[in-house]
Amino acid sequence: MSHSIFRGAVQETDDDGDLQTVRLLGPRGEELTKVHRPMPFGLASHAPVGSHGIGLAAHGERELAVLLGAEHADKRPRKQAAGETTIYNGHGQAVSIVKNAVRIAGGETITLTAGTIILAGVVKLGSADANRELALKGSTDSAGHTETGNLATKVYGI
Repeated sequence: MSHSIFRGAVQETDDDGDLQTVRLLGPRGEELTKVHRPMPFGLASHAPVGSHGIGLAAHGERELAVLLGAEHADKRPRKQAAGETTIYNGHGQAVSIVKNAVRIAGGETITLTAGTIILAGVVKLGSADANRELALKGSTDSAGHTETGNLATKVYGI
């Protein structure tokens, strides 16, 4: 049984069908079309043009090639420590799991949608240095006083 392993560069991606396929530039300028790019369950991506991966041609036949992995040197986060994970896209947004923190970076909006959203722990708005206790306008404190000052800004409720 003979297999061919090679490096390839993504030239184009077709993400419309049941399988994602790519047009791949292989060794010595060889062009391969309709190369299957399998991904693990629960994770989908669309590698930008110029991304590199490892091609595997089953039985040495280029028509049976698959592309394993695909990373883009200019987009991939760098200098991660052992055990850290980052999910990222080609536009600068990322979700990082680093040591004992989870970070969501980039984008204009972060939307959380669920029947119930629970924030447990200390919540700081604006920066890690936030230290003022905030109140909702019109709320009543334990002494029965209605809050009119020290109100949260840029925080909205229905």
